[in-house]
Amino acid sequence: MTSLADVRAQRAHLLALAIANKYGMSELDILGRERTRHIAAARRELYVQLWRSGMSIADVGRTLGMNHATIIYGLRKAMGRDEYEREVDARWPSAAVQRRRA
Repeated sequence: MTSLADVRAQRAHLLALAIANKYGMSELDILGRERTRHIAAARRELYVQLWRSGMSIADVGRTLGMNHATIIYGLRKAMGRDEYEREVDARWPSAAVQRRRA
């Protein structure tokens, strides 16, 4: 039986390959630690695609071996703060209520 973690890892692998081909780099470049602008942009696209596929921020981080705060930063950078917050609010309406109270 395939575990949920295996399914997530397979999804990440396939998306990383597709994005790597789009940007003309290897999957290892995207999944590595190098922070050049070109590689970081591809990596952020991977974060967005995984998150929009239904994975939680924590799951994206766990699957890629990264801290969830890194994923949040990458999502905000890739999507823009307003778009990111709209998507968070759509997933968790209570987040919008809390933000309005602050």
